Amino acid sequence: MKKPGRIGAPRSIHCSSKGENRTMPERDAGSAGFVRVELHVHTDRSDDAVSSYADLEEAAERSGVRFYAITDHDTIEGALALRDRGKTGVIVGEEVTTALGDVIGLFLRERIPPGLSPEETMDRIHEQGGLVYVPHPFDRKRKTRLFREAVERCAPRIDILEVRNGRTPHEEDNARAAAFAAEKGIAGAFGSDAHTPRELGAIYHEVPAFETSADFLRAIREGRAVGSGRRARRGPDLGGILESIRRRGARPAGGSDGGA
Repeated sequence: MKKPGRIGAPRSIHCSSKGENRTMPERDAGSAGFVRVELHVHTDRSDDAVSSYADLEEAAERSGVRFYAITDHDTIEGALALRDRGKTGVIVGEEVTTALGDVIGLFLRERIPPGLSPEETMDRIHEQGGLVYVPHPFDRKRKTRLFREAVERCAPRIDILEVRNGRTPHEEDNARAAAFAAEKGIAGAFGSDAHTPRELGAIYHEVPAFETSADFLRAIREGRAVGSGRRARRGPDLGGILESIRRRGARPAGGSDGGA
């Protein structure tokens, strides 16, 4: 039986009798008793993103986002480092490059290697007590999207389907994802797919308090998704890049040092 995945958080961390780390989110921006959560965020450990750890901590503070999932490409290094800084609530995730396209694992303990079949990737996520989140499933411009036949075949393994991606240019592609999720009874989610600091919080969920991955899946179904109207951008976001450079100076060799 899979164990509930863990959440990284700055405060209110409790240990159960089994030694699992559990988090009680505090009330924050948004509806009373709910917390804001962002599900699809990249640090500069992804080679197409520019956000340092400090950038994201400041962006979360500004936007009122209490928890966010770090989903770098084929690594959890940035997610673990940002979680361990302890300044913001971090869900450890990874956008895994499977043999047939992208699959995100949330609430991970260990990295999932790229190149596996979608089925094996999803099974390995579940073995860690994590959640399978399929991003931008029908984005016609996204070469890395999970193949349609794989989405169909793997539907019973999918916990969450991204039904709105902030970088998907064609709204009908998001609509197709929403219709598919409804047809299959899969929880739908919004994700900004933030690659720059100012994109974080463009799209988020307001959900009830949660402790484990199982709680979180229920919370996504019970909560609501919100789009602020600040649209995330596909490709180089020169404004966001310049903002990051101004904020911390030139990036050190090897990626983010996270700042102070």
